[in-house]
Amino acid sequence: PNWPSAECESCFSPSPGPTPPDTHRPAMARKGVSICGLEKQYEGLHRVYLQLAAREQEIREGMDDARPGPCTMINGVDFAAALSPLPRSMPLKTDSDANRFAMLVWKMLDACESGSVGGDACRMDDVIFAAADDAKEEGHSFSPRRFEHLLGLTLALSNHGVESWLQRGDPHNVRVIFKSLGDGWKPLLSPGASSQKEKVLAAGVSTELHQFAIEACEALQRQLASDREGKISFNFIAKPRAPRQPREPKATPAVPAATIIDAAVSEQEARELRAFAAHLSEQVRRTPHSEKGAAATALELHRGSAAGGALVRALGLGKDLRKVELSGAQLLALLPALPKTVHPVAIRSWSKVVCMQGTRPNIYAWAGFMSVALTLVAASGALKLKVTSRVVGCGIPSYVGGEDAFDDYLTASGSTEFNAWKKRKRDEEMGLHVAKFRAALAARTHL
Repeated sequence: PNWPSAECESCFSPSPGPTPPDTHRPAMARKGVSICGLEKQYEGLHRVYLQLAAREQEIREGMDDARPGPCTMINGVDFAAALSPLPRSMPLKTDSDANRFAMLVWKMLDACESGSVGGDACRMDDVIFAAADDAKEEGHSFSPRRFEHLLGLTLALSNHGVESWLQRGDPHNVRVIFKSLGDGWKPLLSPGASSQKEKVLAAGVSTELHQFAIEACEALQRQLASDREGKISFNFIAKPRAPRQPREPKATPAVPAATIIDAAVSEQEARELRAFAAHLSEQVRRTPHSEKGAAATALELHRGSAAGGALVRALGLGKDLRKVELSGAQLLALLPALPKTVHPVAIRSWSKVVCMQGTRPNIYAWAGFMSVALTLVAASGALKLKVTSRVVGCGIPSYVGGEDAFDDYLTASGSTEFNAWKKRKRDEEMGLHVAKFRAALAARTHL
């Protein structure tokens, strides 16, 4: 029977049996630093190792090539072989946890390869997820053991390449692994994470090994960017963002006390300005509005337009000043022929409308001007306008009392006293409805 040995306790045995006699001594690991039996220390990797060993045993039994003793040779990968010594100049030692864990994961990934890309990807997926879970279980967040195990997993992925897993593996699993690995590295390598970084260095991780880990992560990042065309991201350092610089206020020229029509303009310019104001209000009326949010209306005055020339002169637009933004009040002062509110405007959406069954709802909405951006195009000399408006209320003119009454309502609605009065009035009316409803229930009569 294939008895597991004391030196290699993780070796697979196909069937349980009695305790082997003391005289039985299976093949031992070679001299030097070895990873034979190392997977026994990790729950996830040990489970996957047994699965790979069982698969190897089944293949050999089918080929009548079953061998007695522990299964340390899987798919041509010798887990009992001694590790090659690393150069003394490297901060990573041959018998370190990082090197031994890296070689274990690397050899298990090699053992997954059988020529079938899909099958190899499934087996590699099990190995990588098990290694990631086991690495996180090693010590606390800033312990040297966790640091070295994260480094070992990074080196194993970079040196092996895991091409089959990247090609045929689940894309979601691939993103999860590299995001999880990056999140594990960020507190330890980021410049802003000085507290944990200092704790790691104080716990025994040398500065050279810390820099070696950064270089290993950079190598894996470059490899993923070149092989997968940037489709897989591996972010292991949280770079501090530069503080946002305050934006300079945009130039908004003051509108003179004398309106543009009262200024020195010709009769033709005055007529065109009045016609343009009517055209502007009509375009805003046709622009679809919603109950919440602003609507934008774009217009353009060509170079030879008298109205455009008058606006350019009034605002001082030219070579040094190409664009200005005006508020709604400034726009109304600039064009006195423009009405304060535009009605009825087209409605794109409304939250709730009450209407009779079988009838089409009709919303009579009023829109007000919020702002306007005027841009002088250098190439053509045209003046482009972008007018922003929004719904300020609704109601049929005959019901609300006409435009003057609605303008007064808008003026008063901005005051705190008016809003408090509306809320108090609404609460009083609601209280009367509730009292009436309760009385009707008590009397058991219909409302």
